[in-house]
Amino acid sequence: MGITEDVVEQAALGILADLGYAYAGSARIAPDGSAPERLAYGDVILAARLSAC
Repeated sequence: MGITEDVVEQAALGILADLGYAYAGSARIAPDGSAPERLAYGDVILAARLSAC
């Protein structure tokens, strides 16, 4: 088994969860999701979350 994008992503999500961060899946925060946090898929910065810090 090699290192894939999914392996790296899951490891990063695990580390961030251990640090107290919550995961918000793309289906939820997508422009057409149940709790959209961006206007378009090209919006890579979640401005509302960033300004809340």
